[in-house]
Amino acid sequence: MLHVRGVREVSGTVISVYNIGTITTIYTEGINTERADKYGLLFVIAGGTVANLARQVSIDNSNFYDPYDSIGTNLANLSTNILNSRYIMVNNINSSTLISPYTRFTFVGTGSITTLSLYYLQQEK
Repeated sequence: MLHVRGVREVSGTVISVYNIGTITTIYTEGINTERADKYGLLFVIAGGTVANLARQVSIDNSNFYDPYDSIGTNLANLSTNILNSRYIMVNNINSSTLISPYTRFTFVGTGSITTLSLYYLQQEK
């Protein structure tokens, strides 16, 4: 089954046609990925340049951390200079460093941002 949900920021506001500023950092609330079957996608609808997108992982949906591989490479960065809309693959449960029951996203605006909408899609068991 495919599960689609609007993504919320930490305060609980759904990020849908959300007005953000140029140097704004947005943290999403944690998304439960325990029932994910291989992959998840983040659908980003942006008016302007959103810039940097990163992912953090958590085991308790409270404390989030950047994921690293066994040689110390930071795996948090998903995309830079996001222009307009795109689908971004964000979850591969076959990659042991990214296995976690919760994930969240961080957007750092650096360009001419007008609006942002986020949807998370995951295939569930």
